[in-house]
Amino acid sequence: MKKAIILSTILIFLAVGWINARKRQYKYTSANAAWMTIVSSKKTGANYCYMDISKNGDIISRTETKNKIITRKGAVPIQIAKDFFREAKNSESLVAEISKKTKLVFYKGEILKISFYFSGELRRIIAPLVNFGEGFSHAFNQIQELSKKLSVNETIVAFISAEPLEGELSDKFIKDAGGDYKFKLIETNALTKPLLDAVKQPFRLVPLTSKKDLEEIRKLVKKENLYGLRTLFYISTTRGKFKCLVLNAR
Repeated sequence: MKKAIILSTILIFLAVGWINARKRQYKYTSANAAWMTIVSSKKTGANYCYMDISKNGDIISRTETKNKIITRKGAVPIQIAKDFFREAKNSESLVAEISKKTKLVFYKGEILKISFYFSGELRRIIAPLVNFGEGFSHAFNQIQELSKKLSVNETIVAFISAEPLEGELSDKFIKDAGGDYKFKLIETNALTKPLLDAVKQPFRLVPLTSKKDLEEIRKLVKKENLYGLRTLFYISTTRGKFKCLVLNAR
């Protein structure tokens, strides 16, 4: 009887530990995040803005103008973040429907490029901000205004991002590198952690928080003789081919 009680107790502790571990794992996965760039043709001073937001309210933003780059980091209320994700998911079908009818030839507004997980699948939507609907626009503008008030971050040295080498991007690469160029396959276990994170989460700006992180990427580019430069290079991995960019944080 005592053995049965002891065994039951052990199993309960193991189960609780497993559940807590799963919760911690879920909390830090990209399924809880959305990352986006906002490109504007308007003369607002900022011609490129990036935002990365998680469901717990954590935000990293990077704004680039002709004169400077500002990186901010902080958090917004969780409920506001949850509202944003709800409206993002609600707007997906709306964007698809409106975009079919919209001609962008003379469009002069903001273009939103957003990545987020929907039903377990990573989605990438590119459309005029107005196509996302009033609910999303309100949630988005609220997040954007709050992000402008966050503290300027001095700990992030740079960012690394990866874009799948497909379509027009692939055609341009072949034109520049030559049709006979052959990629060397790089195993994922040879990648630095930030670079691996970038490859797993295309278009996301993964922070490099030390000069060591930056130097490790530069060493990899040199060691593997990757096509490109230290700040713009191309790589073939077991997850596909990518164009990688190293962006300044300030």
